[in-house]
Amino acid sequence: MSWFLKQSDGQTYGPHEEDTLRQWAADGRIGADDQISQDQQHWYPAPDLVSLEMDWMIRLPDGSLFGPVHLKAIPLLAQSGEVSADAEIVNRRTAQVMSVQAALVGGAAESAPPPQATWKDLAQSRDFHDHEARKWKNLYEQERDRAAQTETGLSRKLAEMRESELSARVRLEQAERQLARLTEEQRRLEAELEQSGGSDPRARAMTWMKAYQDLSARHDSLMAEFAAKTREIQEARETCARVEEETQLRLRHMESVVQREREEAQQARKRLAEVEDSHLQLVKSYRELNDRYIRAREQAAPASASAPDSGPRIKLTR
Repeated sequence: MSWFLKQSDGQTYGPHEEDTLRQWAADGRIGADDQISQDQQHWYPAPDLVSLEMDWMIRLPDGSLFGPVHLKAIPLLAQSGEVSADAEIVNRRTAQVMSVQAALVGGAAESAPPPQATWKDLAQSRDFHDHEARKWKNLYEQERDRAAQTETGLSRKLAEMRESELSARVRLEQAERQLARLTEEQRRLEAELEQSGGSDPRARAMTWMKAYQDLSARHDSLMAEFAAKTREIQEARETCARVEEETQLRLRHMESVVQREREEAQQARKRLAEVEDSHLQLVKSYRELNDRYIRAREQAAPASASAPDSGPRIKLTR
């Protein structure tokens, strides 16, 4: 995109690409009162073009602000003596404040908003993933403890039921043996009654018959109790197996979530380290470029007539 530049003295240049105008702004060749246009009919303040990066205001000794100017033009003003190294500069878009001295030593690159914003986002992302990993780890440990307590309770209950089943089985076997003895005794008494034919043995047989019936009823009761205990133990086993399966599923799910959170946190740390390394390289490159630029400015010949006069042409007047 091409632009025309009209300076405050009425001199017009162009058309030139935005990159050229950006370089002129960095060289201090474009002032706060200069204008730009694409058709030379409608003119706009040059600092309003964001790509020119004329974002910095200089605080004058009387407290007023001058600008905006490009950050790289400020060292030129300082070298010419128009701006003190102790003067304060303010970014009109981000409200960032620093001294001219900080800009001279490369502090602007170290405090540039985009890298800071990147670090802040990555640090927040890392903290978030760390927090989520700790949260899921705590939930996993709590769920594991609850599952262990539930399993312990069910195992204890199952052991008690097994003991009860064994006791019922023992009593049932005793009753069966006693029933067998009584049955045999009944048969013996019936045989004696048939041989004796007396009335008294018949009464004794009736007594033995009643005892046999009572023992049979007790046997049936024990069998019913044994069947009930068997069903209860089976239900307890099924419940224990179901709870154990559900617990294993939940634990596996939580382990996968914790692992995923750890991997994301590790990636965030890696990205943060890469951005920090890139930032250090950028600061180093900026300082080297600034030194080379200053040396080149000192050795350069006067600019051609097709461009604005080289700086510093920005005068600190309002």
